[in-house]
Amino acid sequence: MTEYQIGCRLAGRQALRLRNLLNIVACEKPADEQAQRRAHAATGFYRSIEDFADVEDTDELPVLVGSFSSAQDGHLCPVLPIEIYQLIVDYVTEWDYVKRQETLLALCRSNRTLQSIAEPYLYNHPRDLDSITRQWGFRFTLAIEPHLTTLVKSLRLLWEAEGENGNLIVDIARACPNVDDILIERGMDYEDSNHVSKQDGMNMAALLDACPRLKTFWYATNVKWTSDQQQQEDEASQKAFDEALKDERFAKVAQRLTSLTFHGQFLWLIRALSPHLSSNLQCLTLGQDFWIEETPNLLSDLSRQCPSLRELELRCRLITADELSEACKRWGPTLQKLRVWSIEEISDWVMQVMPFMTALREVDFGLGCAISTLDLDAIGQASPPQRLVSVSAGDVEDPTDSEDHAAAQKHLNDVIARLVNSHSSTLQELDLSTTLGQVAVQSCKKAKKLVKLFVNLDEDVEPSDVDDLLDSCPDLVYVASFFGINTPRRKEWDKRRLRFEAEAEEEARRDRSLTGLGS
Repeated sequence: MTEYQIGCRLAGRQALRLRNLLNIVACEKPADEQAQRRAHAATGFYRSIEDFADVEDTDELPVLVGSFSSAQDGHLCPVLPIEIYQLIVDYVTEWDYVKRQETLLALCRSNRTLQSIAEPYLYNHPRDLDSITRQWGFRFTLAIEPHLTTLVKSLRLLWEAEGENGNLIVDIARACPNVDDILIERGMDYEDSNHVSKQDGMNMAALLDACPRLKTFWYATNVKWTSDQQQQEDEASQKAFDEALKDERFAKVAQRLTSLTFHGQFLWLIRALSPHLSSNLQCLTLGQDFWIEETPNLLSDLSRQCPSLRELELRCRLITADELSEACKRWGPTLQKLRVWSIEEISDWVMQVMPFMTALREVDFGLGCAISTLDLDAIGQASPPQRLVSVSAGDVEDPTDSEDHAAAQKHLNDVIARLVNSHSSTLQELDLSTTLGQVAVQSCKKAKKLVKLFVNLDEDVEPSDVDDLLDSCPDLVYVASFFGINTPRRKEWDKRRLRFEAEAEEEARRDRSLTGLGS
């Protein structure tokens, strides 16, 4: 018996127990409209999954009342003013995500007034449906409480590596017509198979089509890496698979998407969606396990299809920057955030495209992107003054490689100082794999909104120069601990950093996207 079959059997047994309990309650409360409705819904739902769940039903059901349309609601009036209940729920929604969901569920079960207030917070963005039993349980809840289906705005679903629960997650999506944000994670372990079948393609098309309001789509895999994820057993099967990816439902949903994120192995899916992406698309992320060379002209085509792109993140490795360079020039008037992890070829593409990037606010070049002093100068001058919020570069040109490294270091610091001065009223993060001298540090004092400063310090920087940043940059938290020097006000730095980290940790606990599926 597979893990999926075991999960279905456990879910079937749980559904059977709940059905029987709801029928007992309905018999004990014949005048309770809610009890009658739930019992009828549970019975109907169980009948629809009985064979699939493979659970033998030997229990004799109590006899339900024939109709509940005119039954009376027997719940008691709330004891407290409704404003008090609202305050309770508002307080709970500020907790970290796991505790918040658990407590909201408990509040929903306490009385009907709290239930009516807490349910939207609980079901707008439900917890990860990361197991078969949890998915069946969620579907059962929607069956017996159909009013909840309209509350659901986002779904985070596990898709078994073998695709066995494909029909189930499609059914869940169909039950939630107002969903505008979906995350699908394929597989649970890096040893899982990553084979994608024609049926998988059809299920994905059906799932996306089931969400007419879908705007944000995230697809990730947690499976064994191979280069033949979509290769079928024979030529006929391959042809059928390729035809499935041309399903018009992919085209329909792609045209609506405003945000698209891929991580893991997604070649088959980007081939299905990318030809149909439109001017609605604003955010695009391509993960690091993607060989972009297998989709020739992808960036060029997208720069024409999606002229309003605002955010582009490329974690995948590029051989050359030629195609990216031309795409960035087209996206220049709208692109606000650019993150590029790795480009094999060393070229002056950054310097060439920056004059076109008039909307840029955040730029991040990873360890695999060589950035020269000329590139940094171009970054500082490209965007209109007082626009850049974040500048990061993990592989900045090393001045010591120059014949006159002292002059090269001075020139680099002058360039960084100009960059900071040009954007001093907006700059919040400066992360450069280089060394700052006193001139550049002095310019940082003008960046009043600076929060993070990840650099090394030259010998000419005094401890007092660092401490001056405490007063000039009240939000700056990451400095002294990374510089590796002691300053007279080191304790103040540490206290500020610890306070910031505590606040950041609390914020992270409230953000469900940082844990669980897709993280």
